[in-house]
Amino acid sequence: MYFFLSNLWFLEICYTSVVVPLMLSNIFGTQKPILLAGWGAQMFFFVTLGSTDCFLLAVMTYELYMAICYPLHYTLVMTQKLCIQMVASALGLALFLSVQLTSLIFTLPFCGHHQEINHFLCVVPPVLWLAYTDIHVLQAILYVVGILVLTVSFLLTCVSYVFIICAILHIRSAEGHWQAFSTCSSHLTVVLLQYG
Repeated sequence: MYFFLSNLWFLEICYTSVVVPLMLSNIFGTQKPILLAGWGAQMFFFVTLGSTDCFLLAVMTYELYMAICYPLHYTLVMTQKLCIQMVASALGLALFLSVQLTSLIFTLPFCGHHQEINHFLCVVPPVLWLAYTDIHVLQAILYVVGILVLTVSFLLTCVSYVFIICAILHIRSAEGHWQAFSTCSSHLTVVLLQYG
């Protein structure tokens, strides 16, 4: 659990660091538009870290599922090697999707004099509006990536929580109920904040 929490902590620090410096610069200084190349870098890191965050929450839910539903098998199944592989898989999948998405967007033809975006957060529509081509296919791809990242990881988290709640309801003692729910409460709070 602490391994996943430390990875989530590091991921959240990096995720925040992608946006906050430019935001503070625009709030306390003169508002400067982002050049297209800088926006591409920010978008790459923002999408990578945000996707990894979603996937890591799903991985953490699986770890919680193993701890509550199979407590005697937990140490045999959740080895350090498996935990590292799960975090690496979450990061690898997010990197793969982010590279594909960013490279797909920045291969579009852009007008030479519209190379600046007046935002501090990397949102895709302003960049797509700068492209001089039909963007309907790209918008469909963006929806598919969004569904893959958000919906699939959220559904995996929900399914794991259904099994967790069923296992908790089968616990006979009130102390066992309280202990299991207290184990889930912090993770459930993070999940609700992430997807809310």
